[in-house]
Amino acid sequence: MGWDGPSTPVRSGVSMERVQHMTKSAIRRASMIEVNPQAKKNLQELFVNFTLILICLLLIYIIVLLSS
Repeated sequence: MGWDGPSTPVRSGVSMERVQHMTKSAIRRASMIEVNPQAKKNLQELFVNFTLILICLLLIYIIVLLSS
């Protein structure tokens, strides 16, 4: 006999609808959190710096690949 693909997952006590509801309510609660404007600015700058570092690393990686 061959393999017929994945079997149906074992049902836990949590339904998919319940998981979706919990996820939506968590996102709703998180979006209502008040953030200090200075902290928000710091996080944005941190994200920009992180993105720039990733871009630079990617460019270095491409240059190394092309030069070898």
